[in-house]
Amino acid sequence: MKKMLMILICLFAFIPTVNAISINNVEIDIAIDAEGNAAILEKWTINEQKDEKFIEKYFYDVEDIKISDIQLSDIRNSKYNKVDKLKKDMEFSYSFKDDGKKKRLLFTFLEEDNTFMISYNVKGIIRSYTDIQGLDWLLIAKTKGQKIGQLNAHISAPLPLNETNTALYGIGENISVNFKDGKIHLFANDIDGTNSVRLMTTFTEMTFKNTLKTEMTFKEYYDETLNK
Repeated sequence: MKKMLMILICLFAFIPTVNAISINNVEIDIAIDAEGNAAILEKWTINEQKDEKFIEKYFYDVEDIKISDIQLSDIRNSKYNKVDKLKKDMEFSYSFKDDGKKKRLLFTFLEEDNTFMISYNVKGIIRSYTDIQGLDWLLIAKTKGQKIGQLNAHISAPLPLNETNTALYGIGENISVNFKDGKIHLFANDIDGTNSVRLMTTFTEMTFKNTLKTEMTFKEYYDETLNK
């Protein structure tokens, strides 16, 4: 028994530990056009971290959503090239894997202080329910091993957004959602890898052409989303 215990201890001693990646701040700007498509720009600010080579961004529940025109750069004006398979020794590179319902953006990180800019377009960010239309977007997905200090997201549309034409539904921990200067502002902090941040809305003065069709009322879909 003692011999078996010693073997197990030796095995565990050689299992590598995975350090959590700490992301100081994420800023997201979403501009919805008249067709219902969105141009999104994200800025991720990260301090120097040892032994970390990759940063991940996940998109979940996006089987029918088209994500295109991905571009990645950083505050040092470095341009990142897309590769099919990302390896640790590939500097200034990223990969994008589309598994249908789940999509994954992975890019290299050189351990130094940096701010990364990720831009992309989305078709399908607006959902049509049986009774109304609204935004439905997972701003931050659950990502094991990554922690985010603060998230600030701003969403604009063809019309100024306010309490009379838009209802707000923020899903997640430590979040607040309000209106500022005709835009939606969502703030969240202390987001660990077990939490996600989602924003849903309903619009009463706007309708869009490019939407995802859902055979449920907004309340039915919202309640289903809360119970996932």
